[in-house]
Amino acid sequence: MAWDNGTGQALDAPPTNCVYRENFKHLLLPPVYSAVLAVGLPLNACVIAQICTSRRALTRTAVYTLNLALADLLYACSLPLLIYNYAQGIQRNRTVCYDLSPPALATRYMPYGMTLTVIGFLLPFVALLACYCCLARRLCRQDGPAGPVAQERRGKAARMAVVVAAAFAISFLPFHITKTAYLAVRSTPGVSCPVLEAFAAAYKGTRPFASANSVLDPILFYFTQKKFRQRPHKLLQKLTAKWQRQGR
Repeated sequence: MAWDNGTGQALDAPPTNCVYRENFKHLLLPPVYSAVLAVGLPLNACVIAQICTSRRALTRTAVYTLNLALADLLYACSLPLLIYNYAQGIQRNRTVCYDLSPPALATRYMPYGMTLTVIGFLLPFVALLACYCCLARRLCRQDGPAGPVAQERRGKAARMAVVVAAAFAISFLPFHITKTAYLAVRSTPGVSCPVLEAFAAAYKGTRPFASANSVLDPILFYFTQKKFRQRPHKLLQKLTAKWQRQGR
């Protein structure tokens, strides 16, 4: 690698004097994160409360759902910090930049970023698809229980597998695609500043998709678990009957 004696930077490194116009972050991310916090926090808390107060023994599905809801709840609890950080914008007429990967070291950051993508998204997504493919093959076998009820259960399980995989892909695939593209462009020599800015905006603009997963999980849980859908209705009926008795 050749170095410029005047600046001390690599000659084939991406430009370091690009000015990124990222005011959209302060307009987009705080409202989105606030909405995810306002919806995801109570929904996941309700899921945890319903599972923990259920009189039935915990099944493997319930244990998995409980751990997933706990993870989503912890993520939702961390959102106020992100909301505060992005809502601050310019402080004292100056912007504080937390540059953890300076442009001069972009080529070195590329392997690290790709490793995070592979471990944090690609491997879990491939494992998820493999498990659901095995599940679909098992459901399509003809040696299982016959009858309309069994057929309906198999169809419901297959639809649930497709919905969960689609929710995972919708939440995380756009973010990781734009992140990978941004890292690739950022580590490519000779890329102009407008192109870098466009990829940076796309990468940071897809962050809300990843946070939306903490809202989709409890919604999927509610619509796929019949017994838990019935509990709020029963509670509402009891409260309505109580109010009617008090009004007489």
